[in-house]
Amino acid sequence: MSLKLSNFDVFSFAGQQRTSTFGYQEDHAFPLALQAQRGWNPSLEEAVTYLASLSASGDLLKLVRQHGGAVLIRGLPISSPDDYSRLAHAFGFNAHEEVGRPPIRTVLAPNVKTANEGPPELPIWPHNEYGWSTHHPSWLTFSCLQVPQSGGATPVISSVGLAYRLEKEAPEFFARLLQKGVRYLYRYGREEVMSTTGASIFAAYGQHVTESDDEETIKQKVEQEVKRHSELFEWHNDGSLSVTHIVPSRSPSLF
Repeated sequence: MSLKLSNFDVFSFAGQQRTSTFGYQEDHAFPLALQAQRGWNPSLEEAVTYLASLSASGDLLKLVRQHGGAVLIRGLPISSPDDYSRLAHAFGFNAHEEVGRPPIRTVLAPNVKTANEGPPELPIWPHNEYGWSTHHPSWLTFSCLQVPQSGGATPVISSVGLAYRLEKEAPEFFARLLQKGVRYLYRYGREEVMSTTGASIFAAYGQHVTESDDEETIKQKVEQEVKRHSELFEWHNDGSLSVTHIVPSRSPSLF
């Protein structure tokens, strides 16, 4: 690694991968793993200022790109969702607005939400966050404030590595993906559901719906939100709504 960051040491952990196995020409650890140097115990304000300076200089982003697009940072002064929000905003990322939200989330602080409130007995399959939509975030950050005794880990994989392996093992299928894109179909019901992958119409698209709205007004407001990322939708006799997405396979959120 040619570039080093002050106040952080690089460390390794079980499960790290190598970027060379993802098709990169250079070989680096994925993800990049940084921990606060011994003796550096910044206050929240000091950490925010430091991360903002790293973001402005571009040094951290250079390293993250070199290491396949992900970084694990340990030792920051995070004790609450508001602390996490302050530190996350220090990176200077534009906040993502959720459109068509499938999972159930609770807002904890500015641009900080629970990851998923589906039943713990249901699995959450590997996915790209909003990879099914053309309205997707460029960056994701995660923080764990309460470490469980077992489970609860958030694995991170490389979409570049996934595409590289897919092209090698299923070249014809990969070529069809590039040609046709990927089709996703979500069906939203009227009632809230406890699921890791589904929400109601109102949770997904009802941001502007009020209790006084009649059925026609509800549909107009919902459709206005749907059209922000899809023109393919259908209302069903039971009041549910299907929304179809055709996502280009060259989208950064996929590969």
